Amino acid sequence: MYPALRILVIDTPQQELADLARAIKTEVTAQLDYHAVAEEADVPALIAETACDLVVYYGGEEQDTHRLTQHVRRASRSGHILVLLAEPTVDQAVTLMRAGSCGVVDKHDTRQALDLVCDVLTTEATGLATSIYQEIVENQTELICRYDGDFRLLFVNKAYCEWHETTAEALIGQTFLNTIPENERAQTIAKIRNLTAEKPVEVSSHAEIRPDGSLRVTEWTDRAIFNASGELIEYQGVGRDITERED
Repeated sequence: MYPALRILVIDTPQQELADLARAIKTEVTAQLDYHAVAEEADVPALIAETACDLVVYYGGEEQDTHRLTQHVRRASRSGHILVLLAEPTVDQAVTLMRAGSCGVVDKHDTRQALDLVCDVLTTEATGLATSIYQEIVENQTELICRYDGDFRLLFVNKAYCEWHETTAEALIGQTFLNTIPENERAQTIAKIRNLTAEKPVEVSSHAEIRPDGSLRVTEWTDRAIFNASGELIEYQGVGRDITERED
């Protein structure tokens, strides 16, 4: 199905992903590299040497999965990273998504992992529109959105809609810049436009105008999403209200 694409599966010495690797080789028929790695510190170098289109790895109980995901994201050519965990929680999934993962799947759910692998390879994007991602983000209290290069909203979750006291239908296609005070817009735009494939993530804060006219301070993690050719696809933002922390 994807003979020109290459998948790197990084496992623990206990070979938790051996069955998944065999299934990928049989059903996905992409180029497959499988490595059981004992030392977490060896993972980024392995990824850099392999030049793959998708990294699939198991976040073992003893690993700092969030930190490892960030290392993987920087080392990977494409930035497409699928993390498998033992019974991942919603909080874990969102944390890893903010770190750069395109999906988080239970290590026992081989079928869902295979489906997400195919989604990523087919779209050459991050698979953010898959059902698992939608389920995760819709139930988060954090404000989550996706937007294009003109800052027009492509997707908003329930919390984002509630924050703006309107519906997704009313928000999609509209720019979010109007909710930022005019004196802070230029700085916000500059920070987002400065994101690159080498430095795709930026954490910043700015004031935001609520529907009642009041101002709140929000912190945003913005990530630029690129395809395998290095072309910008869209941006992803995850925000939260930090007004009380700023006071």
